[in-house]
Amino acid sequence: MSANSVPGASAERLRQLVETCQDAVVFIDRNGRIKMANPATCRMFGYEPEELRDADVRMLMGEPYASGHQGYIDRYEATGMRKAIGFIRQVSAVRRNGEEFPIELSVTQIAEEGDGARYGAFIRDVSDKARLQGELMERERAATVGTTASMLVHEIGNPLNNMALQLQALRRKVSRLLDGEDAVGKVDSCLGEVARLSRLVQEFRALSGRRRLNRRRIALTSLLEGVPVSVLGSARGIGLTREFGDGGVLVLADPDKLQQVLLNLCHNAVDAMGDAGGTLSLRTRVEGDQYVLEVADTGAGVAPGTDIFAPFVTTKPDGTGLGLAICSEIVREHGGTLTYETRQGEGTTFRMRIPLLASAGHGSGIDG
Repeated sequence: MSANSVPGASAERLRQLVETCQDAVVFIDRNGRIKMANPATCRMFGYEPEELRDADVRMLMGEPYASGHQGYIDRYEATGMRKAIGFIRQVSAVRRNGEEFPIELSVTQIAEEGDGARYGAFIRDVSDKARLQGELMERERAATVGTTASMLVHEIGNPLNNMALQLQALRRKVSRLLDGEDAVGKVDSCLGEVARLSRLVQEFRALSGRRRLNRRRIALTSLLEGVPVSVLGSARGIGLTREFGDGGVLVLADPDKLQQVLLNLCHNAVDAMGDAGGTLSLRTRVEGDQYVLEVADTGAGVAPGTDIFAPFVTTKPDGTGLGLAICSEIVREHGGTLTYETRQGEGTTFRMRIPLLASAGHGSGIDG
């Protein structure tokens, strides 16, 4: 019903209802021309009121709905057969900036008045609802993948362990032969491949499995004190600089898991510099409610187009490509982020951000 068809106070109440409605309300004529659009329509689609007045309603529609809209009106007017009127449907709409988004659409026929309004459309933006549904489906998919991966890792891990034992026994026997040196080398090659596959299986288990975080109140700087010593123990020509500017602040974290992240980042930095040498730099600071750690190297940098956080992507000849993916997941589970910046020929800086203790939540310190 058009607001113009209701006399006096009733018309004013209807006008106020439409004007203050949080959902978009649009009235159109038989030719799909917009005769009225409430303020929520302007906010939702990004138009000014004058831009919508007498405009073609198809400008608000995504495909294939825009192309078929007028044909549907013509068929309904001719036959009375309903496809959309009286039902709530989820379709796509288009904002002024070209962004397509999901809406719930309800269309009703109204009494045609002097302005020519023939149909009323009630539109609700369900972008958040669609996003939450997508996230739920992704979590369910991830849980299924994780369960399958755990089973697969178990089935692969046992045969690999058995193969390693058999190869070690074979090596001992072959080494006793006078002409067995070449054969020993081949067995060692097989043992190396089995060991590589075993590492891959273990890291895949760590990536796909659900980790239990044993959170404690810790000063991350204390973890940083010992990490470079173990990493640089066998490295030559690599210097170390430290700039700890965090003031010893506390975070709520699992020290073992974060030490795994620190070791991995430092090992990667050392490997990136290799025999050419360079400088490993560790820097910490506080930004707002976040603890920031930077691990920087002076290596060759990451090649353009390389997604180093993607599983199985590696620049190392013997790498599994899972280390950084695991590190990213561990940091994410702590409510933080792990990013990097790189310059070709100058080096790479990894930057970890996690919440300080005051913003990391309260409780017993144990997070299952």
